[in-house]
Amino acid sequence: MFVKAISPGMQRQCQLIAIVNPAERAKAFYWDNPALGIPADKTILGFQVLTKPFARTHLVGPGTYRLVLHLASANTKPQQVTVEISHTGQWLDDEEKMAAIGIGLKII
Repeated sequence: MFVKAISPGMQRQCQLIAIVNPAERAKAFYWDNPALGIPADKTILGFQVLTKPFARTHLVGPGTYRLVLHLASANTKPQQVTVEISHTGQWLDDEEKMAAIGIGLKII
């Protein structure tokens, strides 16, 4: 992703992942992958990609994943950041509880 300019002290956000309510999974082709064998009451984590692959390889089941991000800008040295994502497979309707129990994100 390229942004022509970001003012000092500001940030640019991007969406890395999405999790769909298991009750809604089967309604959208690109948010369910029966080949993964994930029970219908568990969540599937989808990596946000520019073009969703027909094979649905952007979807993964519960587990712990690491993404290595390479960040760069015109006014600073490039940095490498590793983000660890813990995906439990649980769905909670309360957004705060979901963030605390259903998914974990940390920079390591």
